[in-house]
Amino acid sequence: MNPAVLFGMAYGCADNEDDYFRTGSFAPCPGRYNLVAPEEWGDRIRGAHPGYAGERPRVQIRHGGSDQLINKKSLEKQRDGWTDVLGIPQTPSSTSRPAAGVTKQVYGDGQVETYLIDAMGHEAPVDPGTGIDRCGTAGQGHGSLCGPYYAARFFGLGG
Repeated sequence: MNPAVLFGMAYGCADNEDDYFRTGSFAPCPGRYNLVAPEEWGDRIRGAHPGYAGERPRVQIRHGGSDQLINKKSLEKQRDGWTDVLGIPQTPSSTSRPAAGVTKQVYGDGQVETYLIDAMGHEAPVDPGTGIDRCGTAGQGHGSLCGPYYAARFFGLGG
């Protein structure tokens, strides 16, 4: 299984729902004073299934830069945990702009991909129109890029 995360939090960042959605500088998940090291985020992920020795999944993480519910710093915390679990650097191997206001970063040999969509809030990325790389309806998400299309390509679906 390969996960795709859309505006989520790092695994194990909160013990309850109130902490999960708490915002601000001292918030337990995305707060700027949250100084949890990448190794600890990785330990939390590995601790979800102690003793697992199999292959780890590729991970794609997408987040809105204007999300008022979950701070965009959450993308970095998730990236830190998964790059640690996969044993790859937290420094991107490539950075691109697949659409206006969208920054895509690839880590390692593509084991982790992140998309930061600047003007997107807590909503799904859509790109209304026709064609395989288009999806959604105007007004039903942030019109930037078709998130499901990029996730399907990441997982090797559709050529």
